[in-house]
Amino acid sequence: MHPSDKVAPAPPKVWAVLCYREGDNSQILALAEALGWPCEVKRLAYRKLGQLSDVWRGTTLAGIDRAASSPLEPPWPDLVISAAMRNEPVCRWIQREAGKRVRYVHIGRPWARLRWFDLLVTMPEFRIPDRPNVLNNGLSLCRITEDGLA
Repeated sequence: MHPSDKVAPAPPKVWAVLCYREGDNSQILALAEALGWPCEVKRLAYRKLGQLSDVWRGTTLAGIDRAASSPLEPPWPDLVISAAMRNEPVCRWIQREAGKRVRYVHIGRPWARLRWFDLLVTMPEFRIPDRPNVLNNGLSLCRITEDGLA
């Protein structure tokens, strides 16, 4: 191959980890779609008493029913986009298990320490302090496009 025949790097692989609220899911998908990168949607099924593990704020899959959820296995993503307290331990588990750097973008209100997120996309009503990894949006993300409006 000649040096001028540059091969474009593969785009990052994204997992959109949906949660139990449609408004949050719409925002997760809006951000994933806006990136224009390959995206795989992951759906989680939650255990009835799984909220107990969520309160702990660990790095675990204890709050989900793995058999009823989308598979969380290699090939691992480069980026995880999610929302909601119950998904935070799962997304941190993905980061730990991947064996590579997986960026984690959380939308909405965080329940864990701010430093545990690569990017937090939030809104003013949550009153999250300014940090390098916090983006305070004036409005929620949406999937409405100019083409859709036309």
